[in-house]
Amino acid sequence: MRARTLALAALGFSLAALLASGTPASAQVSDAEVAAELAKLGDPESVVVRDDAEVKLTQWATGGVLTAEQLRMIKAARSDPDHDRSGRSKRVYASWALTRPVVVGLLSSLRVEVLRVWNGRVQFRLGGGTTGSAPPDSPVLKELLNRYQALRNAVLAGETQPGSGMGPDRITSAANALADYVNGLTQEQFDSLQLKDPIGNPKTKQQILDAIDAAIMNIPAVKNELNLLSGGIDPNPASKVHVPAGTGVQPDVGSSLSLSIASVLVPGELDGFRIPDPQSLSRPPAGYAFVGSIYDFLADGALAVSGPIEISIEYGAVQLIGNPVQDPALLQLARLANGNFEILPASSHDLVNHVFTASYLPEPIGSGLDAFGEFALVQPAPESLPALGPRALVALGLALAAAARWAPRAPRPPHANSDVGLD
Repeated sequence: MRARTLALAALGFSLAALLASGTPASAQVSDAEVAAELAKLGDPESVVVRDDAEVKLTQWATGGVLTAEQLRMIKAARSDPDHDRSGRSKRVYASWALTRPVVVGLLSSLRVEVLRVWNGRVQFRLGGGTTGSAPPDSPVLKELLNRYQALRNAVLAGETQPGSGMGPDRITSAANALADYVNGLTQEQFDSLQLKDPIGNPKTKQQILDAIDAAIMNIPAVKNELNLLSGGIDPNPASKVHVPAGTGVQPDVGSSLSLSIASVLVPGELDGFRIPDPQSLSRPPAGYAFVGSIYDFLADGALAVSGPIEISIEYGAVQLIGNPVQDPALLQLARLANGNFEILPASSHDLVNHVFTASYLPEPIGSGLDAFGEFALVQPAPESLPALGPRALVALGLALAAAARWAPRAPRPPHANSDVGLD
C-alpha cells in the first residue's frame, strides 16, 4: 500500500508539473529566449505583456526545461532596479522553488496562516496540524505572521547568500528570529494563542519550540538544493523598495501597482513580493476569491508612516495570472494584515485603464502592528467554484504531491515529555 501511495504521489507530481507547463518536457529554450522574456517583465506600457512574459517563464521553470544557468538568470533578475522585473522574477523563481519537495516541506512545517474570524477571534494554523485562536489585532499573532512572512519571502526568493559581515544567510536568520520570538514569549502571551493539536489537546511552548528546531535542521538541505539546481549562490540580495521621508510619498513599486503614503516620518525599506496564491498569509473569507496577483509588503524595523495610504492595482483587460475578473463592477480591494482580512473603501475605479484604487489608515506608530501587509483584488466567488484559480490549483497540486514525498531529516533528540511536530 505504501509503495502504491508513493507511486501515485509521484504520478500526481509529474502530472501537476506537466499541467503547469505549456512546453513539452523534452523541449529546450535558449538563453536568448529567457533573456527576452525577462526583459518583457519590465515592459513600461502593457500589463498584458508583463503577465504573458511571466506566465511563459513560469511554465518553463516549473516544466523542467530550463538549465541551472537559465534559472540563475531568473534568480539574478531579483536584484534588478526595475521593480516590475525584480518582483515578477521573484515570483517565477518562487514557483520553481515550490516544485522542490524540501522547500515545500520546510514552509509547510513552519507556516502561519489565517483561516477565518470566528466568534470574535482569529482562527489560524501553525505548521501542518496545529491550530490556534487569537484576539483581533493580537500583537503576538502579528509577530508570528511577520516572522513567518520574512522566512517565506527569503526561501521563495532563494536568499542563500551570507549576510553582512559573513553572518547567517537570510533564510537561517529568519528561521532563528521565529524561534527566538516564540522562546521569548511569556506564558501569558503563549496561552493567548490557544494552540491545539488536531484532536484538541493543548500544545505546550516546548513542543512548538522542538518542532521549529526540527524544521531549522532541514534548512541546509533546502539551501543546497536551491543553490545546486539554480546556478549557485547569487551574491546580490533581492531588491527592496526605498521609502524616503516626506509627505505625499509615492515609492516606486512597479507599473502594475502604486502606493501613496500621506506621511513618512522615518525612512526605510519595503520588501515587496508578488506572492503565489497558495502561499498567502490568509485565505479570502467565505464567498470571496482573489483576483490576479497578491502583493506583499514587509517593512523593515525603521520605517514609520502615518496618515492615509492609498493603493492602486492595475488588473488589465485580460488576466493571465490568478483568477480572471468575472464582473469589474463587483471588484473590491482587500488588505490582509495583523491577522485581519479587511475590505478597503474604494477611492476610484478606472474601468478604461482597469485600475482599482482604495485607501486605509495604517495602525498607529507604537502599536506594534503592521502598517502594510498583503493586498489583493477580490470578487464574489460562485459557490460552485473553488476560491483558487487554475494556476493556484496547479500549484496546490504540486504542493500536495511534494508534501506526500517529503521526508524530513531526523530531528534533534526531543526534550523529555515533549511531542516534536506541529501536527
